[in-house]
Amino acid sequence: MCLVAIAAIAQQKAEIEVSYTEHQPNMRTGEKNGVTHQYILLAGGEDSKFFSPRTEYIDSLNSTPEGKAKYQEMTRSAYLGGKMDDIPRADGSYYVVKNATDNKYTCYDTAGTEKFYYEEEIPQPKWEVRDSTKTILGYECFVATADFHGRKWSVWFTPEIPVVAGPWKLQGVPGLILEAATEDGLYSFVADGIQQPDKNIHPSICPANTVKPTESNSSRPSAVSLTTLSAKSMHSLVDEELPLVMSAIKMVNPWSVSMSHAKPLISSKQITDQNDSKINFMARFSCIVIMFVTLCGCSTRRLANGWYPVADTPDNHIEGKAIVTVKDFDTTRLDTVSYPDVAFIEGRLKVDKVPVWAKATEDRIGKRNGFVFKDSVVMAPSVNCRIESGCFTINSEDKNLILEIYNSLNNKAK
Repeated sequence: MCLVAIAAIAQQKAEIEVSYTEHQPNMRTGEKNGVTHQYILLAGGEDSKFFSPRTEYIDSLNSTPEGKAKYQEMTRSAYLGGKMDDIPRADGSYYVVKNATDNKYTCYDTAGTEKFYYEEEIPQPKWEVRDSTKTILGYECFVATADFHGRKWSVWFTPEIPVVAGPWKLQGVPGLILEAATEDGLYSFVADGIQQPDKNIHPSICPANTVKPTESNSSRPSAVSLTTLSAKSMHSLVDEELPLVMSAIKMVNPWSVSMSHAKPLISSKQITDQNDSKINFMARFSCIVIMFVTLCGCSTRRLANGWYPVADTPDNHIEGKAIVTVKDFDTTRLDTVSYPDVAFIEGRLKVDKVPVWAKATEDRIGKRNGFVFKDSVVMAPSVNCRIESGCFTINSEDKNLILEIYNSLNNKAK
């Protein structure tokens, strides 16, 4: 099915091949340009394919039983021989295939170990060409700017190569795009090689387990054992009780009360018929204040663990209320073996939260949603499409952190 989707360009001759280095932030450390990937653009006529050769090689192996066996043997041999660098690893996760005849992009990506694809019409950004020029790989390039997928992009293109193409989904200027960057400096593509190849633009490898997110996927059964969550987290309970305390003290500002100067709750030597009511009032008021301060002091985490909208600046800044919290998780599965360097938690939301997740991901296309654990953003991927299946993935190179998160979810389910 996936091969048919782009069969129209299967025999298209590639007129140009460009290698790019992609830079993006490290979502774990917050370091700008902390992650790099190598991509290739093949373009011919009005069609193109943007992909990682290393990722395509691994996907090609995993597309057949024989290839999977070969990949597992290569990984095993590298482990046993202590040659960890020889293990085949993906380098970048996505493919972008442009089919001008159908006026659409077909985009392939991964969420943890689950592969998916989606289609969208080829966008037409409103590029504004400016006067600045510079030379890239020996070609004179002009700069153009536009708002695209929620970010302001600047691209450098050369009319000397009249190919309407570029890295990722960037295109629409009168020439090949050799460099591109967002205004905030978080994402960029830089061409570092160019040649005229003798090859066709072949369809992307689409393994059998690749799915297209639709409503029908939301009830798709999983073949693995999953854990059900039911208990509320302690800090979410505090978040629910805190408004009750706030309403009890109404307009009184508790932080204006100096506890060192507060009157004693009850002193047996001072109790008289005349001041009983006054002392009882102060006792009740002081108890409320103490309760409030105790709750605040015991809950150093003010955010419920879960998914939140995240802004780029300041780095990984949480910019809104929780989209869903861990109490909305229905099932989770831990994966620490599929990729040697990364651990995953794959999960699915409760049925009543699936529409919430679908709308939130649609509203955040081109922006980022982040998973927050103990008030820290663990990872914050860019949203590329509406996710109607209710599925999500939490991943990190810090396997101990992923295990801690998974155990916290597991403990709440007991």
